[in-house]
Amino acid sequence: MDKYIEGNKAAWEEAFDNRDASWGADITERIQKEEYLFFEKEMADVLRTIDAEGKTIGQFCCNNGRELLSLVKSGKAAKGVGFDIAENQVVFANVICPAHLKL
Repeated sequence: MDKYIEGNKAAWEEAFDNRDASWGADITERIQKEEYLFFEKEMADVLRTIDAEGKTIGQFCCNNGRELLSLVKSGKAAKGVGFDIAENQVVFANVICPAHLKL
């Protein structure tokens, strides 16, 4: 099992390391301008019905944090906490995210 987990982590990190250099450059800007960005319409409709204002939101398998960032901003949550096995994606998310989010 440990080898499976290590291999999975390595694969996610390798894929992220090999992304196009411009990928994700506009995440923060787009989140500021758009509501429930990165969610399908049906999911965004459901999320709009949940009172997240002032609350802390957590997301497992957050990757680069874009959905969590969008949900915190759009839902007016107080804080977002993301978890992911790929350390390089968490580092990326912490670099692009506003100070009130911790990924």
